[in-house]
Amino acid sequence: MILWTVFFLSFSSLAFEIFLTRLFSISQWNHLSFMVISIALLGFAAGGVLFSFLDGRMPGWERKWSTWIHLDILAFAFSISILFSLFILSRIPFDYFRLPFEPIQILYLFILYLVLGVAFFFCGLAIMIGYAACPEKSGSLYFASMAGSACGAAASIPLLSLFGETGAAALSALIPLIPAAGDGLKSLLQNFFHKPFLSQTKGVSLAMLTAVVILCVFAVFLFSGTNALLQIRPSPYKALSQSLQFPDSQVFQKASGIYGRVDCLQSPHLRYAPGLSLKYPSIPPTQWAAFKDGDHPLTFYETNSNTAFARSTLQYAGYVLIPNPGRVLIIQPGGGTAIPCALASGAESITVVEPHPFLAQLTQKHYRITVVSDTPRAFLTAPGPTFDVIHVENWGPSLPGTGALTQDYLLTLDAFAAYLNRLSHRGILIVSRKLRLPPADSLRLWSTAYTCLVQKGVSDPGRHILILRNWDTFVLIASGSALPDTAPLIDFANRLNFDFIFSKISVAHPVNRFNRLPEPYYHRALSELSDAYERGKPETFFNDYLIDVKPLTDERPFPDRFIKYDRIRTLYRSTGSRFYSLFMSGEIVVWVVMIEAAAISILFLLLPLSSIYRRGKKQFPSYFLFFFFVGMGFMFLEMYFVQAFTLLLGDPVVSFVAGITGILIFSGVGGRISQNLGKGAMQKSLLALTILAAISYWMLDSGIHQALRLPKMSRTVFALILLLPMGLPAGLPFPMGMRILLDGPQQRAFAWAANGCASVLTAVASVQIAIGFGISTNLLFAAASYFSAWLCIQKHVSQKGTA
Repeated sequence: MILWTVFFLSFSSLAFEIFLTRLFSISQWNHLSFMVISIALLGFAAGGVLFSFLDGRMPGWERKWSTWIHLDILAFAFSISILFSLFILSRIPFDYFRLPFEPIQILYLFILYLVLGVAFFFCGLAIMIGYAACPEKSGSLYFASMAGSACGAAASIPLLSLFGETGAAALSALIPLIPAAGDGLKSLLQNFFHKPFLSQTKGVSLAMLTAVVILCVFAVFLFSGTNALLQIRPSPYKALSQSLQFPDSQVFQKASGIYGRVDCLQSPHLRYAPGLSLKYPSIPPTQWAAFKDGDHPLTFYETNSNTAFARSTLQYAGYVLIPNPGRVLIIQPGGGTAIPCALASGAESITVVEPHPFLAQLTQKHYRITVVSDTPRAFLTAPGPTFDVIHVENWGPSLPGTGALTQDYLLTLDAFAAYLNRLSHRGILIVSRKLRLPPADSLRLWSTAYTCLVQKGVSDPGRHILILRNWDTFVLIASGSALPDTAPLIDFANRLNFDFIFSKISVAHPVNRFNRLPEPYYHRALSELSDAYERGKPETFFNDYLIDVKPLTDERPFPDRFIKYDRIRTLYRSTGSRFYSLFMSGEIVVWVVMIEAAAISILFLLLPLSSIYRRGKKQFPSYFLFFFFVGMGFMFLEMYFVQAFTLLLGDPVVSFVAGITGILIFSGVGGRISQNLGKGAMQKSLLALTILAAISYWMLDSGIHQALRLPKMSRTVFALILLLPMGLPAGLPFPMGMRILLDGPQQRAFAWAANGCASVLTAVASVQIAIGFGISTNLLFAAASYFSAWLCIQKHVSQKGTA
């Protein structure tokens, strides 16, 4: 009975985690998977804290609570708490963008932490009861928990497509009621003819069946369908929320899935054309927009009637240098003007790469051009034709700085190298971005293109790059070959009032002429950067500059992250002593979550310790540290794969599902195998994990990049196979430690809490480690954690031997 309860609760809890990442992707500016994981594990840890107290006050609690009635009560509590948390999530006005200037947001975040953690608390209670009541079945319990979680992760994909985000989340609350309903029906049938109709057992059974029905009706009524009473809405600062403020604006189509929710908006007031010259004499053509997770609008223009506006946009400057291009490749995570530009240029063929399947269908249907539904990096890495123009339209989020936690592999050194490799001999790369002050993206992208050209053996890279701007956007133009005659480009810029930011090509064109600033900030900064490269000292410029504008790599793919913590005071003063400097980091939510999680974790660990000391038991440090380090090692591994697979699979939530599913499957198998293994195998597994994690630090990155050449489904299979070598041994230490090292329910409860608290802190810390030091650095921390756990075992063994 307890194995099935653990399976279904684990199924629902992991599915609910994934649905929360999707809900946060819509309501916030990031999927916040690190926060979701930390909330879940904090709830699990709370269960261990509770039972560590019960051991001294309620002897035999583990046997009492392992009965079917009590387990079903926990399942009901789990279901109710999920529905309640969804209600609170739909009502609380939390927005982490406002954390720097609204202290009340810290309280909202704390409330969300507690409310969302309640469901995982009840799930953790059920699993903890199993370990305490049946320590000899630790391997089977571990397998049931991991298998249920893996199935929940896999099932989340079709559930999202069928029921949407809130409907799927509500459904996850009802799944654990399956064994409860079965228990109630079974008990009712068994006792119906043997006891009075109103006996206690029959009353409990009838109450369970009635509660199941009521909860199901309640969940469907409130959360299911497009007209549900309670829905998660995008942040009021997102582009969709802003666009819906216009009169007669309406969403005419929605589609939900693991790749994100798409809202198609019609409005007579849509006038989206970034980079359009102020001298354009007419209005843009009729348009509608598709918003992904409430932001990143992809605009669809009625280009059959008008493509002239595209010739007056800043990004069309690249097409001026290569009239009548042959093949054009368009990569547009938002925006939409790249396709009209390509159409206006008279290109012979246009190929669009769009990773979101639904957006790919919309684009193909609207423009009748070739659309490839795949990740751009995979498309570029696979063998294929060259292109005369590769146009990357990447405007970022509607509020600059809010995307600092977002992994984006379109603007890294590796991405630029892939672009240049797929250009024809006369090919042009066009990259469109928003302007920032102080100069940020323009410096980073120029240095990225410069570095890639140097790596290709270009002798004077500066003459292969141009940057132009208008009042709020800029466009970078680069080529592996010498740029053609720029006279048409000069005429284009003069005619439409566009300014050259920087060019080493001899052009008679003043800077800061049309879109005037108090000082030529962009030109001055790029001139200093160019001089630093020519002197061979670019690092000096990067170290002295106010913000971080070094070229990105696939190890640190965070293009909206610029903060330097050692220059935070100077940045604060330079932005008028406003908190805008914190917006540029976007990491404030990580620090706030870390502080709150650390405070709660310390409380959870200190409370049971005080109880242990009062009872005169002081042998806790060895097993406490062992389970703490095992939790850290497992979570560092898990977070590494979740982050690294984003490049391979193209979407952070898809990566989250694949990484979680694979590692839980293999670790669950490992846990099942551990049932028949002894202490020696536990020590060997820790050493094996230490060595594997260290080796993977040097080897996995290359393997993942090579796998980009594979088809989409093959990449998913490759990702799962990649998890096997470390996933299997990662499932051994915890259940074996529960079975071999610990003596009683209180120790197991406290070990459970220690493992959970370590995982909570690691889930949050791994994000900051990836941002600051690189994604693969998490593997080194995993190796150090498992080695530390191995040292704890050695100490424990020596103590046992002395005893």
